Amino acid sequence: MTATARFLYVASLKSNDIATYALDAASGRLTEIAPRVAAGADPFALALHPSGAFLYAANGDSDNVSVYTIHARSGVIAPAQTIAAGSKPRAIAVHPSGKFVYVVNAGADNLSLYNVHPRAGTLTPAGTAAGGRFPLAMTLHPSGRFAYVANGDSDDVGTYAVAAETGALKRTAFEYTGKRPIFLAVDSSGRFAYAANLVSNDISQYRIETRTGALTSAGKTPAGTRPRSVAIHPAGRFVYVANAVSSDLVVYQSDPKTGALTETRRLNAGGRQPVSITVDPSGRFAYTANLGSSNVSLYALERTTGALALVQTVSAGKEPVSAVLKS
Repeated sequence: MTATARFLYVASLKSNDIATYALDAASGRLTEIAPRVAAGADPFALALHPSGAFLYAANGDSDNVSVYTIHARSGVIAPAQTIAAGSKPRAIAVHPSGKFVYVVNAGADNLSLYNVHPRAGTLTPAGTAAGGRFPLAMTLHPSGRFAYVANGDSDDVGTYAVAAETGALKRTAFEYTGKRPIFLAVDSSGRFAYAANLVSNDISQYRIETRTGALTSAGKTPAGTRPRSVAIHPAGRFVYVANAVSSDLVVYQSDPKTGALTETRRLNAGGRQPVSITVDPSGRFAYTANLGSSNVSLYALERTTGALALVQTVSAGKEPVSAVLKS
């Protein structure tokens, strides 16, 4: 297991800003350490560069992407660039190589591709690819060879082949989900994928063919009301889902052979409407952004069962919606 993360970044929709928290290595506790930094209008999603040196925000109402540098020791972010995206960007993903950034444009039904400057982290437009109807989420396979896009109006996940040299996307298949998929996650082994379906209140489970990236449905499992986010334990044994309307978190055990989920625990979140959940790379802590109560909660993870225990809740900006960790 890798070391505990050192910083947490949280984007808030209505205050249009990003908060920076330092994390205590022993307890995971949060301390806000710097003035909040402005984003664009409605920063729906954050993504961290693999180097840990750059942070990206997709701004849903200003139709652009904010780029920030991250100070290596202090973790403080500073604006570096604002660049146009398509209409209503709702998600952003960075290729594992760090060479490419992708933005999901819900209003344009497409995906924007950018090349990343290796030293500055700034972005240069490099084309677009077609999405499905109203794309809302994207994730990349750990190998970097495949990408997956959740399409909210066509109720499916598109599979894309990723060109190694250019990052260009070629759509190869669709696989149906539940109603209104809004979030995607792939486990670290690259063998299983999960989609949170906002309207049908369930989680679609898939097996991944590692040679082609193709998804095969492994059924669905119930979630809470309006599941918004999925996080996978670094060891792959547990999956966590944040449910916005029921304001709770569900813990699942993942079958190591099939990826099938079995619910083991359910608990109230530390705030109202948790819409983002992320698990520390050490597997010891989890954090939720609680949109309805404008705060962030820390949970301790029990090693053998994956159970969550609320430890701390701290204030955030107005309507926090996305959180990412930096080691």
